[in-house]
Amino acid sequence: MRAIGHKISPGSIPKPPDLLKYGRQANRKTLEGSHDPDRTAQFEQVSTAVLATRVAGQAVISIDTKKKELIGA
Repeated sequence: MRAIGHKISPGSIPKPPDLLKYGRQANRKTLEGSHDPDRTAQFEQVSTAVLATRVAGQAVISIDTKKKELIGA
C-alpha cells in the first residue's frame, strides 16, 4: 500500500495467523450418538400429562421442535 502512495500504520496490516498462534478450523460433520437413555421415559411422562389434561377437559397444545442434525457421512 505504501508503494502506491497510501499512508498506512503497521497496526493496520493484519499479521499472518501463524504469527498470532491461530490456526484454521473447518466445519466438521459428526454422527450423532445413540439416543438419550431417558428418552422413552420422557415421552411416557409427557403422554401421561397429556391424557390427564384431556380427561380434565382442558386443551392441549402440541409444539413440534426439531434439533438440527447432520445427515450422512
